[in-house]
Amino acid sequence: MMCTTISLLIVEDDDAQYETYNDTAKELGEGNEGICFKLTRKINSQEAQVALLSNEFDAAIVDLNLDRTDSSEASGNDILEKIIGLHR
Repeated sequence: MMCTTISLLIVEDDDAQYETYNDTAKELGEGNEGICFKLTRKINSQEAQVALLSNEFDAAIVDLNLDRTDSSEASGNDILEKIIGLHR
């Protein structure tokens, strides 16, 4: 049986949080015949921005506070600006 693939960009630097997304995607895919999820993980703003230029994604989950060493740095917002500017 063919499945419709939903391509997700996951921008997350926390391994445990990413595993939660991955597990959830697997469960949703198994529970909905005909739907498959393809996750692409990037762990920082720069990698995510490169991925946005070279790939097509159906959706994105973005950690807004990627740099945990500086809580005032919300580099995830840079990615959101790119998404809105390029893909809206």
